[in-house]
Amino acid sequence: MKQENVKIPEEFKIVGYDYHSFTRILQKPKLTTIMQPIDKIGKALSSTIISMIEEKDNDLINNTIINVELIEGETT
Repeated sequence: MKQENVKIPEEFKIVGYDYHSFTRILQKPKLTTIMQPIDKIGKALSSTIISMIEEKDNDLINNTIINVELIEGETT
């Protein structure tokens, strides 16, 4: 954003999500992003779906909290 004369993070803050490969490539400024453990999310979801199928209980609610991680860059 240098060419636009915008001061990051003083005037413009941004946070990426998923820690996608694009966010890791962006180096100037280094993007602050949130990393999700996709493998843990997938396992929790598939486990819930299997339980719902096996128990034939569509009202089965499985609240699982999965932590995310903030990877601080220069944009916040």
